[in-house]
Amino acid sequence: MRYKVKAPDLPAYREILEILDGRVPIFVASEKRHLLSTGDLPKDCLEEISARGAEVRPEIQYDLEGKR
Repeated sequence: MRYKVKAPDLPAYREILEILDGRVPIFVASEKRHLLSTGDLPKDCLEEISARGAEVRPEIQYDLEGKR
């Protein structure tokens, strides 16, 4: 499953990117929008980024791919 991670501000975005880099696939990174599109998020990563105020949502459009 893929997830959208929206950081509340630029410093949090940069911290979250550093936390996730190398631990999960990052498909899209938009510094301007403070938004990341990632692969599966392990529980420890989810807890760390949530503590920094990130909003995490499943990207449903990718979850449905190939399930026709």
